[in-house]
Amino acid sequence: MLAFSKAPHIKLGWLWKLARHRNTFGMRNWKKRYITLNTKSRVLSYYKSNVDFEKEFEIIATSNLVKSKKSKDRAGEATNLTLEIIVDLDVFQNGKKIKKITINENTNYNNNDNKFELKQFEKILINDLVNKIIYRIDLNLSSI
Repeated sequence: MLAFSKAPHIKLGWLWKLARHRNTFGMRNWKKRYITLNTKSRVLSYYKSNVDFEKEFEIIATSNLVKSKKSKDRAGEATNLTLEIIVDLDVFQNGKKIKKITINENTNYNNNDNKFELKQFEKILINDLVNKIIYRIDLNLSSI
C-alpha cells in the first residue's frame, strides 16, 4: 500500500520485489524494499529501508564551463581544445551546512574546420562530462 508524503506527487510504501539474480539453488529471492513513486517525473526508486529515503539534502550548486585552447598551429588557429566543467556544491541537512564538494571533469579534443560539426561534438562532450559529474555527486551524497 502506498501513502502520500509531504509532497502530494510522491507516494511511499513497502514492496516485495523479486530479485534479478538467482541464488546457488537456481531460485530467485524475494526482497522487501521501500519504494517512492514520483508521479510528476514518473520515477520509481527503490531503497533498502525507509531510513535511506529519509536522508534529504538541500544542495546549492554553482557550475562553470571553461573552453580553452591547448595548442595552436603556426597560423594561430587552435588545433587542440579543452573543455572543463567545474561544479561546487554546498550540501545542507536540516538547515546546517554539512559538506562542500568540488568536482572537476575535463576532456581534450581536436579542432574541426566544420564549425557546425564542432559545436555538435562539443554538445556530446558536455553531455558526457555532465553524466560523469552526476555519477560523482551521487557517490559523494551516498557516503554521507
